[in-house]
Amino acid sequence: MPITVRLRLSSMLDTNNSWKIVMGAIPELNGDVETKKFSSEHVGLIEEEAKRQKKSAFDILIDEWGTSGKQRPTVCELVKLLAELELYQAADYLSTDLLGEGPVERPANGPSANVPSSTEDINFLQTTSHSIQAAILEATNEHINPRFFEKKMPFSPPEVDKFDTTLPHLSYADLEYLTNDFDLNPVSQGRKLGAGAFGTVFLGILKENPQLDDRGIEIYKKMKLSLQHKVAVKRLHNQKVDVDIDTNRLFRTEVETMSQYVHENLLALLAFSADGPDCCLVYSFIPNGSLEARLACEGASPPLQWNQRLDVAHGVSKALIHLHTGGAQPLVHRDVKSANVLLDHNMKAKLGDFGLIRIGASGRGSKSVAFTSNVLGTSAYMAPEAFRGDISVKLDTFSFGVIILELLTGLPPYDEERDGNDLISHVDSALDEIEFIQLLDPKISPLPEDMASALHSIALSCIQEKKRRPLMTQVYAELLQIDQSGLISM
Repeated sequence: MPITVRLRLSSMLDTNNSWKIVMGAIPELNGDVETKKFSSEHVGLIEEEAKRQKKSAFDILIDEWGTSGKQRPTVCELVKLLAELELYQAADYLSTDLLGEGPVERPANGPSANVPSSTEDINFLQTTSHSIQAAILEATNEHINPRFFEKKMPFSPPEVDKFDTTLPHLSYADLEYLTNDFDLNPVSQGRKLGAGAFGTVFLGILKENPQLDDRGIEIYKKMKLSLQHKVAVKRLHNQKVDVDIDTNRLFRTEVETMSQYVHENLLALLAFSADGPDCCLVYSFIPNGSLEARLACEGASPPLQWNQRLDVAHGVSKALIHLHTGGAQPLVHRDVKSANVLLDHNMKAKLGDFGLIRIGASGRGSKSVAFTSNVLGTSAYMAPEAFRGDISVKLDTFSFGVIILELLTGLPPYDEERDGNDLISHVDSALDEIEFIQLLDPKISPLPEDMASALHSIALSCIQEKKRRPLMTQVYAELLQIDQSGLISM
């Protein structure tokens, strides 16, 4: 495999830890697809080695996979695996640009369906690097397309009339109007509320005197909003080609799925825009920011009290139950974390960011298997089976357990400076020397020991191995028992 190809794949699959999904799904080359070649321990070893060598984790994985065993894997096998995992950008790159066989086959319908796009040329920079061991391709006779570095991953906005949704569509110009041309200055001086890996969020409001803002009034009428309402406009980074994420697919998933799932604890999607250079999603503006920020008391905000924290836990659990049980098939959020839990003016939790949502197994012993396409955000929230590509509603239960630990301790989910970088490991290590009551957030009044113990037990049950992990309906029932005791009133 040419070094330029390895570099390109590394840039795609190292981002957001997608290489872990690939590694966890690699089968033993004995015809048994159920038996995996690598364990979660192997994943950890590769990750540590990449940090030590300051080298691409995917590159190390390819060296290990491509040079181990008597039967060497082929590029075609890698393409097939990437397609099964819905890592279509990487799969298409190898299939089209390296093998010259065209894009891989995708489902005809649903969020993974192919989105019509235009093809443009791009010049890939050729980079020199360290010598590489015998690569996958050397064991095959596969044909290499000599023009593999002359093309670009294609992009064009999805076609509006192909969306299966009743949500109103706003023009890109409408959103430019509401956000003052997507003013990138911080919201204190401009309109930028924040930014993430896949988009930037802007505040959308009417002019200073809303009654005289004729154009703004017409836009608001489409969304059926009062003139005092503020909106948050998420502009997706559609042109970001170095991340192995099909942004169009994430966009379509959120528009088509979440317009059908309405709940008081789910962030409401008000409208979408798909006619401009970037796709946009429009939500209600949530004034109190994320749970992650509030637990850290960012902006000198007061700490959340215990009753507020329990209310947040209730809200998030109800939102997840609605996703898991509210439709004909269970929906798995797959990115449950405190940064995706927003707090409204009454501190009611609103779970958002649904671009990664997938249909998955119910968790009740189902043998159906779906595969994740990416591990986004910190792996501190990810259940062990996520790295094997196994999707079920119990992925969300695991992540919820981490949120419970955050609510109890006030600590971030990941911190490179502490003993045990991720929160689960940190708490587990600390309990070798101290009682859990000593780990409670010191910024607020103490929680009764029996309450702390009960909530800690819920968190521990959520982060168990998959077969012993409860469903969110069970978790919510346990939370209700604590709430009905009346002991949390602080």
